[in-house]
Amino acid sequence: LNTHDPFTAYKYLEPIRNKTVNTARTYQLVTFYLGVELFNQNKIEESMDYFQKSLDFEFDKETYYMTNFYMGECLMAQESYE
Repeated sequence: LNTHDPFTAYKYLEPIRNKTVNTARTYQLVTFYLGVELFNQNKIEESMDYFQKSLDFEFDKETYYMTNFYMGECLMAQESYE
C-alpha cells in the first residue's frame, strides 16, 4: 500500500476483517498517524478514536508507546485525570 494519505489508506484497510500481520502492522501505523493529524487540529475526541484503534495492535512497539503518550495528551486536554 503506497500512499502518503493516511485517510485513503485507512479507508482501504478498515473493512478488512482478517488482517494479516503486515496489514495489521500497517493499520496500526495508519490509525496512529490519523490520530496525530486530528490531535494537531485540536479534534481530541476524534483523535482518541483512532488512537484506540491503533492500540488494538502491538506489532510496532514504538508506535504502541507513542500512541499511549498521545492518549495521555488527549486526556490532559480534556482535563480527564482519572
